[in-house]
Amino acid sequence: MNDLKITAKIFYYLTALSFCLWIGGYVGKLLTIFRLFEPETMALKSYFQVSELSQAMSLLLPLIIYNLITYAASLICFLVFLVTSKFNLKNEGWLFIITVIILITLPFEVYLSKLDYNFVIKVLSNNYNVNEIIEILRQRIIKLGSFPLIEVFAYFAALSLFLFKPFRKTL
Repeated sequence: MNDLKITAKIFYYLTALSFCLWIGGYVGKLLTIFRLFEPETMALKSYFQVSELSQAMSLLLPLIIYNLITYAASLICFLVFLVTSKFNLKNEGWLFIITVIILITLPFEVYLSKLDYNFVIKVLSNNYNVNEIIEILRQRIIKLGSFPLIEVFAYFAALSLFLFKPFRKTL
């Protein structure tokens, strides 16, 4: 780490910070969305009224926008760090594992981000059908099942690898 240029060091810390912010917001978003539905049937919980749902959606909106922005920032910071650090992935096992985790989860997260983007566009239009919005959130849970939970654990592991840097090949 001492032999890195100042730009690589800056993007190292920005990457760690942005991934921490994204993971925290992601866990919050998952907990909020999952609380809207019954676990067994994926039906909307009975105590939600239609009038309350529009308020719940407007409260969920900033959390989803926050996650879209922090995920994009995390990816950009990581890519800039990868380029500016000029690490050899053969010698830096921790960086190789993180890169693999990001590349494997990227298509799935892009798909989920597309659903989130559709949610944001519909809620911001202020002329939306609550049932359409609920269906977007339901599809977000049903389509990929437990993948978001697996992704959270994978990114926790990647973050710990990023901070502690094990699996280094010393010459």
